[in-house]
Amino acid sequence: MKLIKKTSFKFIILLITVLNLNFVSAQNSKFNFTKVDKLIHGAIKDSVFPGAVLLISKEGKTIYKNAYGNFTYNKKSSKVTLNTIYDLASLTKVVATTTAAMICIDENLFHLNDKVIKYIPMFDNNGKEKITIRNLLMHNSGLPAYKRFYKLYSTADEVIKDIYETKLIYKTGSKTVYSDLSMIVLAKVIEKVTGMPFDKFVK
Repeated sequence: MKLIKKTSFKFIILLITVLNLNFVSAQNSKFNFTKVDKLIHGAIKDSVFPGAVLLISKEGKTIYKNAYGNFTYNKKSSKVTLNTIYDLASLTKVVATTTAAMICIDENLFHLNDKVIKYIPMFDNNGKEKITIRNLLMHNSGLPAYKRFYKLYSTADEVIKDIYETKLIYKTGSKTVYSDLSMIVLAKVIEKVTGMPFDKFVK
């Protein structure tokens, strides 16, 4: 896993470098993305990722787009197209939840050291009364990493109710455990202080 992450990081740096060189050399001529295509095909061959969609825009206009590889590492899986929809998964933690929390802090809707129970009294259960907004953001709340909610429930209300009843797996603040549950709770806090559904607020 660490090797894949390092390889992916190196690929991203290399791709940015190639794109920059390409833009510089193409300022007074047509853009040529042959090197970019070759780089991505090479990364797929080396199993850096199974497939990709690339879109490059300049001054508000799309100047290049292409799809590469397959949806998974199984060569029999669907080919990636320009319309392929990817699961954003944990990117939502950074792109949506964390950003939304920073907006709330900037607007004084809540503060890092506020306890979660200030906004969600029902969270005061099974030792969770000391958990703060900071703990949620730092993944040291004591909540488990994840639960397979998709196998258990069909509504968001059922999920959040389960989290309210969940017991801590370690003392709050004593260590770091990357936690999906912490981000779900944080999204609920954001809904409480903004008075808006989370998906509406992040738009």
